[in-house]
Amino acid sequence: MLFNNKSELDKFKSDDELVCVKLNKNEFTFAGSVDYEKIIDKFSDFELVSVENVTQKHWLEVTLKRLDYTYCEDISSELNLFSITHNDVKDYCKITKTNCICLSECWMPFAWSVIRNRENSQLNHLTVIHIDDHSDLMSPLISYDGVWNKDILTQRQVRFSVPASIKAAVKSGAISIGSMLTPIINSVEKCTVLHLKQNVIEKEQFGLSFKTVQDTAFYKKTQRLDIRFLPINSSSKCRNLYVKASEILDLFKFIDKNSKILLHIDMDYFNNRFNGSTSWNQVKQFLHNPDLVEQKKIISMLCEKLGNFSKVKPFDYIFIGVSPSFYPAEFWNDGLHYLLELLISNGINVTDLSEFIKNY
Repeated sequence: MLFNNKSELDKFKSDDELVCVKLNKNEFTFAGSVDYEKIIDKFSDFELVSVENVTQKHWLEVTLKRLDYTYCEDISSELNLFSITHNDVKDYCKITKTNCICLSECWMPFAWSVIRNRENSQLNHLTVIHIDDHSDLMSPLISYDGVWNKDILTQRQVRFSVPASIKAAVKSGAISIGSMLTPIINSVEKCTVLHLKQNVIEKEQFGLSFKTVQDTAFYKKTQRLDIRFLPINSSSKCRNLYVKASEILDLFKFIDKNSKILLHIDMDYFNNRFNGSTSWNQVKQFLHNPDLVEQKKIISMLCEKLGNFSKVKPFDYIFIGVSPSFYPAEFWNDGLHYLLELLISNGINVTDLSEFIKNY
């Protein structure tokens, strides 16, 4: 099913389905007892509902539920900004002709699938300007044998040419906030990921290689996609590139004039106080917590540089993620409005996205 209009997209709501998977007992038991911490680590984006350990079987039956997001702050007062309730938070995603704004960024692959299927054209080279405090290049829980195959949790087919199948994989939790960029870059023939991150001491550059590896966590033989970062050298022929830096001008030089550009901005680039954890106050050495005044300075400088670049080569797609429990809700109203205002004033057309954000 291809979603062709706004009303069809807005019909989607989560039904809070549980998923049950069979895990390799040898991987998750010790001296006959279940290693619950290891299961929780493996499925960190889920709530562990139950584990059934039947003695005569070689697997554990584990029931999981996709997490809405990590509840480390009260976001109730800010939901009016999007005209939604708590029940809508984990599924909030607005898609326009070429742009997208979402709360949980696991929805970005769905938006990308919808937009690309509408365009129905070949895309030989995609450059992603990834402005984010995380790489988001983990492996989704989707089997892979050179092409996307099945959602490991539900055993449903997953195809980028079928947006409804990507939506289902997000619903089940197979595509998470930590793996949301991987399906996008794997859907094109050639990709360049330019990662703008705070506090990168020295620019890093790698080749990106997609490989199939066996995941022994599951009782049924499971092949998954693995991204490998390869050193750049004269013998490397990797067609995909990943570059990480703290200065965006260092990244612009890697953009091929013939590639299309997806500009992705995660609000946690400006403040990542929580980093998805309720223990943020104890782990202060990793705290990235500038106040709103400092955030606005960063937004102003960033948007000016993006605007100057877009005069030479406009951005083809623009995705913005709010990231609940990463970017503090107290900044949502001012931070989002300021970002959209500055993008527009610097010649980057996100007027369609600004219409989804209320003024209050």
